[in-house]
Amino acid sequence: MPTGVTTIAENAFSYNEFLTSISIPDTVINIGQEAFSNCNKLYRITIPSSVTNIESSAFAHCKNLTSITVAPSNPNYTDQEGVVFNKDLSTLLCFPAAKSGDYT
Repeated sequence: MPTGVTTIAENAFSYNEFLTSISIPDTVINIGQEAFSNCNKLYRITIPSSVTNIESSAFAHCKNLTSITVAPSNPNYTDQEGVVFNKDLSTLLCFPAAKSGDYT
């Protein structure tokens, strides 16, 4: 059983104007709804394999977010070019607001 923070609560870092880059600790299992929403300086997030639940809108309205990286060994999530999907790529979960270019 992990020791340390296992859940980032709903709205835990919402509207934080100091966060620019986040590497979620590998003890975290759950990321709550809108946990990092409206963090306007946030541009990069790294999610470890331990995270098995990401609530809706966890990274919503982060206007400078360009990339989210998910550990390849994560059992539930993956990223493709900085965009987060469920593991089998059947559901798009988060498209970073500041990701440039066209996406299909």
